[in-house]
Formats: sequence, structure tokens, C-alpha cells
Amino acid sequence: MQSMQAGPRRDRRRAQRGAHGWTRRGTLLAALALAACRPDGNTPPPGGGGGGTKGATSVQQLIIDLSGEIARFGFPVELKSLLMETRKPEDMREVAETYVGIVRKPSSHEAFAQLRRALEVPPLTNGAGLRAGIVQMLQSATLVGYLHDRDTIVMRTDALELRGPLEHALTRALMFAYMDQSLGGLATSVLDAQSTSDTALVRQCLAEGFATYVADTIHASRRNRNEAVPTNVPAALLGTHASVPCAPGTSHVARLHASGGWQAVLTAFAQPPTSIEQILHANKFEKDFPVHVELPYWPEDAGDAEQIHDDVLGELAIERLLRERGYDDATASQAATGWDGDRLGMWRVPSGESVIVWRSVWDRDEDAEQFAGAIAPFTKSEPRGFRIVRRGRMVDAVSAESEDIATKWYVVLQDALDTLGIEPTDAVSTREAEAEPAPRPR
Repeated sequence: MQSMQAGPRRDRRRAQRGAHGWTRRGTLLAALALAACRPDGNTPPPGGGGGGTKGATSVQQLIIDLSGEIARFGFPVELKSLLMETRKPEDMREVAETYVGIVRKPSSHEAFAQLRRALEVPPLTNGAGLRAGIVQMLQSATLVGYLHDRDTIVMRTDALELRGPLEHALTRALMFAYMDQSLGGLATSVLDAQSTSDTALVRQCLAEGFATYVADTIHASRRNRNEAVPTNVPAALLGTHASVPCAPGTSHVARLHASGGWQAVLTAFAQPPTSIEQILHANKFEKDFPVHVELPYWPEDAGDAEQIHDDVLGELAIERLLRERGYDDATASQAATGWDGDRLGMWRVPSGESVIVWRSVWDRDEDAEQFAGAIAPFTKSEPRGFRIVRRGRMVDAVSAESEDIATKWYVVLQDALDTLGIEPTDAVSTREAEAEPAPRPR
């Protein structure tokens, strides 16, 4: 199986490990053996009713077995370069913090916090509060994680009591280690926190879908089942800006594997879909391409302002925001389907007020109308609720406490209208997608 080499990256990271004072306690397997002989606060609890040695040994054997099954798919994991740590559930925060840091750029949390405020999604918070909530959700839901910057698999101390879930979570963690080792680096080539939210979600869904599909397949095989059984997703993580896991990513990877084998899956990391829309809808894959949307500059007569975020949200982020707003699955999905491109900008004025300008383009006029209605203010009591103007397939939405600033923005938005080309097949694929059963939260 062909893959990109990552030797220089790993050499640099090992040098950084020493520079930061990290201590390498030995390989993953040696660390497990050490844990078996020296019970302490970080030692796995007994597994299968035995003592500490039996618990550690069973995990060691499980990791060897799972890595062997992964290797038979063509994805060898270099176990000798990995470390293993066990932590209490309340100490899994670093795992969650690290993952959030490599899937989202810092300014996106503030932008989504202000979007949720404009959409009247409780609880109202700032970017730091939203990020803390996401980390807490991930921390509570993670049995096994992978720290890419320390080549370390981290397992919760209570995970040995959950044989099936532990097996699945370990396989996912080993697959993330494989991606880190063989696909150019988890934080540099596989995931892409510095891009737009839509592009970052594409990469995240591919990575999570890859890891989960392999884990599902192995989980089914070890139980003599012919087909992989999709893993249940923690309810707290569904339909929220936490954006983990990406259930549609697993379905997309399964389709890629069915049509072109594992090589098609690996190729997707080098040539990912152009938008999350192509992952959500099989009939839009490699067919429905988004239009490029730009926003005009801040109005000169609106005073000083600093732009702190520029983004493309994409269909999945929009759908999740609408679910958070309280719409049921069918309504949120239908209002987000038909997305054809968007651009979101956020500025901060000297008073500290945040101003959001969001221009979106849709496949059909009725899609634009559905979306405009879905983000319209519930009441007039929220001063930051969106002021919305729809022009055919285009929707302009401005959130600003100052009516004067909002008015000035609508003048420049009117002056910066684009002539949008229409691709008739996009409307056809959207009608087909709307005819499908409403998906569960994703």
C-alpha cells in the first residue's frame, strides 16, 4: 500500500519531545508491562476479574492482535514508537484539548459563539466558554485517545471493564496513529485546523470515517459477522458544534471502499472532496461543486473595525447550528440542503461589539427561502438577531447591535452583488437529496 513518508517530521517531533522535557518511558508494549508490575494511580484496573498484571497483559495482547488485523488491511502501525498511558476519566482533558486544537482554528470558536447568539441558541457564551464546553463533551465521551504530539495512546482507567467498546476505541486510536505515521502527520497533512470550517470538516470526516470504518469492520469480524455494524455515537455529541464524531464520514469511506478498495480511501486524503456537501450526499459526490463567495470590505463610513474571523461554514456546520437552534432533524437537514457556497466574516468595533456578515448562495430560490426563514429572529428582543435580505438564490444576513452599521453593510452588499452561474444538475441533485429520509443528528 503506497503512502507518504513522514520520517523527517517524526525526527523533529522526537527532538521537540526532549526540548520540552518529556520523558520517554519506553515503547507502548514496554510501558504496559511496566504498568503490570508496578500498580499505581495510573495503572489499569483488573480486567476479566484478574489482578493488575492480568489486566495490563490482556490490553497488551489486545493491542498486538488489533494492530495485526489493521496491518492485514495494509495499514501497519509502528508500535515500537508508541507510548501508552492510562488516566482517570477526569484526567482525559488533554486528549480532548489536543484534538480540538488540531481540528478548529482558535477564532472559529468565537465566531460560532456569536453565531449562536444571533440565532438565540442557549446558553449564550463567548468563544472561550464554547470551546470549554466542547472539550468537556469530548473528555467525557473519550475512552481511548491519541496524542499526536507525543506519539501516545491514552486510555481511561475504567476502559478495561468495557471489552467491546474498548476494542473499538483502541482500534480507532491505532488508526489515528497509522495516519500520523504514514500519511504525513495528523496535524499537518491529515487534519487542517487552519482552513475554513467546511474544509476542516471534510478532513475531519475523512479521518474519523477511516478510523471508525476500520474499527467497525474489525469489530464485526471478531464477532463472526459478515458486515460492519455502525457504532453508536454518544448522544451528547450529536448535532452540536462539537462536531465529533462525523458519522457521515464513515458512510462516505464505506462507499469509497466499496467502489475502489482501500486505495480509493487513501487517495481521498490527497484529493479530498471540495465540500462537506459531497460527503453528506452520495449523489452530489464529484458533481456538485460550490461557488466561490467573497464579502466586500468593511464600509469606510462605518468607523473602525478589526476583522477577527473569515470563514466558509458549509452544509454540515449550518445543519448543526439549526439543530442547536431547536429545529428537528428533518427541518434542520432540509434547510441546510441545497447549499452552494457561503462566506462569513466577523469584525469587532472599538466598543467591543461583534458584527457578523454572512452571505450564502443556494441551488434554488426555494432553498434560499428555506434557509432565510430558518435563521430569521424568533423575536425582536435579541438585538443581535440577523437582519436578512434574500435576492434570488443569495441570502445576506447581518448581525449587529448598531442599526446604523447594519444599514451601511447592506449598502455595500447591494453594490457587491455577484452574477451567479446556474448549474441545473445541482437543483436536480438537491431535489433527490430532499426526497431521502431525514438523517439522524450528525
